[in-house]
Amino acid sequence: MQDRGVPPESIEIPVPEGEQYLPYQLEAIEFALERPHTLIADEMGLGKTVEALGVLNAEPSARRILVVCPASLKLNWQREAERWLLGDRRIGVAGKTYPEEAEVVIINYDILTKWAAKLRGNWDVLIVDECHYVKNRKAKRSKRVYSISATRKMFLTGTPVLNRPAELWAVVSHLAPEEFPSFWKFAKRYCKPRKNRYGWDFTGATHLGELHDRLVDSIMIRRTKSDVLHDLPPKRRQVLELAAGSLAGLVRVEDEAWREHERRLARLRRRSRAPRGREVSPEEMKRLREGVNASFGELARMRKATALAKVPLVVEHLRAVLEDVPKVVVFAHHLAVIEELAAAFGDEAVSLTGRDALGDRQESVDRFQEDESVRVFVGSITAAGLGLTLTASSHVVFAELTWVPAQLTQAEDRTHRVGQRDSVLVQHLVLEDSIDARMVGTLLSKQHIIDRVVDGGSRDALFEGSFADALVDAACAEEFEGEDESSPS
Repeated sequence: MQDRGVPPESIEIPVPEGEQYLPYQLEAIEFALERPHTLIADEMGLGKTVEALGVLNAEPSARRILVVCPASLKLNWQREAERWLLGDRRIGVAGKTYPEEAEVVIINYDILTKWAAKLRGNWDVLIVDECHYVKNRKAKRSKRVYSISATRKMFLTGTPVLNRPAELWAVVSHLAPEEFPSFWKFAKRYCKPRKNRYGWDFTGATHLGELHDRLVDSIMIRRTKSDVLHDLPPKRRQVLELAAGSLAGLVRVEDEAWREHERRLARLRRRSRAPRGREVSPEEMKRLREGVNASFGELARMRKATALAKVPLVVEHLRAVLEDVPKVVVFAHHLAVIEELAAAFGDEAVSLTGRDALGDRQESVDRFQEDESVRVFVGSITAAGLGLTLTASSHVVFAELTWVPAQLTQAEDRTHRVGQRDSVLVQHLVLEDSIDARMVGTLLSKQHIIDRVVDGGSRDALFEGSFADALVDAACAEEFEGEDESSPS
């Protein structure tokens, strides 16, 4: 961890009521405030978004703010800005339309060119998330990002060096041109250049300790989970709401199926509670129950279709995670989803479902725990959620949800158990406006209650992010869990 000689307790940064910055986050905020441009390179899951927003809270005069990020993170930035930003800054997300009245504009890399005219002029603050996306200075999106003028710039990434020091050049020379004014000097010192038949090869690496020191002395703050473990809760839960995009139509159909099921369920409840003398006939009750079962079957079918359609977005997220961590555990509900996720990673993945023989299950666990080439474990929430040890990873991703919070906790604890030395990060990936997006807040709140009861409140998990609660009928939940993920798809 970077030691800058300033105790975090001495830093006073405005924070919304009910929220608080962790000590190492305060250190990052102060680090950024001391210089015009900063590379916040904390390991994934430590809260770089909160750190950047904390800088904005410390500078209320900054009114024209631009956030550039991957499309899949736009909604997350909006949610976090709404949660953490103080004052009356208007927040808008650019997409098919541009938020003309917004002071905080959130935009993805892919549409920078479309809105180039709107981005002209000087911004007070430019935040570039996942800035390794602009490591190639010759790429169109890199040119567009580097052309944006701003008084303060904060570039964020958990993976500042993907493969070799040469990949740092574009970012560090942009943020600290006085410290790194010449590519050739940088390459000669740190990239071990070699001339071959095709020209110069800059894929090497040398003097890395010196390069690290120059970076932290000028623009970079970098901490890993092991550096700040004493500040972290043992488990952190995070919700990432993915933009539906082309899946919006499917989400609407899923919502219609949900509403139809709710209507039928409400009617069944009303008729079953009819006062004495107005009892419903057995034939009508049978029809009502059959209608509820039919509507629930349609809802289950749509949830499966949505989960399958979401797989490419989940895979994209997992690939980003694997740039920062060696291994990741993924949980899903449907067998078809598990199979597609595992297939996306080929020999780098193992899977475990209710269909697997006991010997095969243990082999998958052993390979994930012991084989460095196996980086992804994909398991069903129920079959892989009990009795297994998956402590080779401290990063858990739920591609789907179950409506029983205890099952989520059991699945999480495959990594959060004896032998785990890191704080566990649990991420739930949900599509905007989907049923999962509405119910995840309730589920995580119930998990928090379970944690307090079981652990006495001393080892609570931290819930990062908030969503509107959704009430789920217990009978409906029981029926959903009856659809075993290991049954034929």
